[in-house]
Amino acid sequence: MAERHVSRQLRLAYLAPGVLKRLVYKREVPAVTLLKLTDVAALPWHEQPERVFD
Repeated sequence: MAERHVSRQLRLAYLAPGVLKRLVYKREVPAVTLLKLTDVAALPWHEQPERVFD
């Protein structure tokens, strides 16, 4: 695997618990891509939900 790919995937570990909970348990289906999630993961937790779900 390319280092860039692995690096992007590892960023998903930094998603806010609230974002993960909404995606998994509430089954929200907004137009969220993995690329968007990896970009948002770099933000502070309190900013992530509004960037993902708005």
